[in-house]
Amino acid sequence: MRSLVETLDLPSQRLARPAHPVRLARALQAAAVGGLVWAVAMAVPLAGGALATTLGRSLEGTTVQADIWISLAMLVGALTSTIGLGHLARRDDRVLSSELGNAGRWLVFGGGIWLAASIAQFIALGLGLDRLLQTSRTGIMFECLAVAVIGGSIASVGMRRILAVLGQRCRRYRVAAHARQSTELLATTAAILLVAALASHILPSLGYELLGISASAVTVISGAALVLGVVYFMLNSWWIANALLKPPPSMTDVVHIRREGASGESPN
Repeated sequence: MRSLVETLDLPSQRLARPAHPVRLARALQAAAVGGLVWAVAMAVPLAGGALATTLGRSLEGTTVQADIWISLAMLVGALTSTIGLGHLARRDDRVLSSELGNAGRWLVFGGGIWLAASIAQFIALGLGLDRLLQTSRTGIMFECLAVAVIGGSIASVGMRRILAVLGQRCRRYRVAAHARQSTELLATTAAILLVAALASHILPSLGYELLGISASAVTVISGAALVLGVVYFMLNSWWIANALLKPPPSMTDVVHIRREGASGESPN
């Protein structure tokens, strides 16, 4: 009986099927994979830079080529994720449109800001605008990342609603409990990472070495938490995507009732 209940997933049977399940599944996967690429490209350099500053090495010592490749990885991740968010925001499914409400607007607006900031960062570092503007590459990077985090925070509001609606069609997601990743928590962690990395870069130069070391520790911890959280988010998205691509069978597909007295069958 337990395996039958788990297979049928009766709560999801009462919900309307999406009109475009394959597109929704691929969009969820794209948003998750792109987010993971962007998060890793953001967290690793910031954590490494914080440790380098704590050890007495300047962030300016990094090569221009490395900054360009990091910015390119962020741009690819943001572009992939934004494409997925754009497809999730489409309103050509009447049933889902009524359930999702204004989630699509949050996705489009936040994703647009996120992508624009990533493009600006790649162009600025790739064309060497730091020399033209007489500012540091690190300053440009932090400014673009701050805008990107704001955009991602806005998009996370819409993504929360997306997961809440589509997740009801996935038994594994409904019963996951603590394994379900909060998108707002991801945005908060990214903001903490950015602020801590900036503090670890500035405080030692102001004479606050102990606070700089503490900020570096927070940077490393929040960077690891961000990457781990996005991995959980990707798993959640994969569960929901698989449920959309392979919905649970109906009762008539797995249960066959034998009627007494049927021709050629024993009454038992």
